[in-house]
Amino acid sequence: MAGPGRTTRSGVPGVKVAISGSAGIGKTTFARALAERCGCRLIEEGYDGLFGADARFLPSRMRLRHEILAVLERKNAREDDVPAFVADRCAVDLFNLWMSRGFGDDERMTGWLYQRCRRYMAKYDFVFVLPWSAIPLRQIAAPVSRRRSLNPWFQLYNQANVIGLLHQWLPPERLIPMPYRLSALHDRVAFACDVIDGRG
Repeated sequence: MAGPGRTTRSGVPGVKVAISGSAGIGKTTFARALAERCGCRLIEEGYDGLFGADARFLPSRMRLRHEILAVLERKNAREDDVPAFVADRCAVDLFNLWMSRGFGDDERMTGWLYQRCRRYMAKYDFVFVLPWSAIPLRQIAAPVSRRRSLNPWFQLYNQANVIGLLHQWLPPERLIPMPYRLSALHDRVAFACDVIDGRG
């Protein structure tokens, strides 16, 4: 395992956990609750710089490319700065964003980013993937600096891409799908604590 220990129900920090998946499935709420339960640092999503004043993705492709790379490096630095954490999104989500915005046509840069993201994923003890459509897809509550797509099929497409990459990048014992039946926050946190306490 990558971490120096385990995070237990008693709140003793020791694992490095990431939460992944498409928009609107409850990642941020779950990440905050799990970090609080474990008594460790929450590494926030940090995507605000990817959006313009109209709450949509930056219109300049060059600037958006730059910001995706900057978010990746900032998140990695913050994660490396603490012995244990729960991260809201991770490198796989940023690589999927890169591809979904059409930047894969730059094959050299995309190959470099693929290897870098895959290397960053190696640090996590567990990556929890929340299920698509288990909770209603809603817009981010105001005030906001960005908006999410409420097209469920677009979000399903992103979910499938993220899961496919995770299956390539992580061994199965570190990739943990959240059961679809668990839509209540306390049930999701309890399930994650059971996984963290019971494996290793």
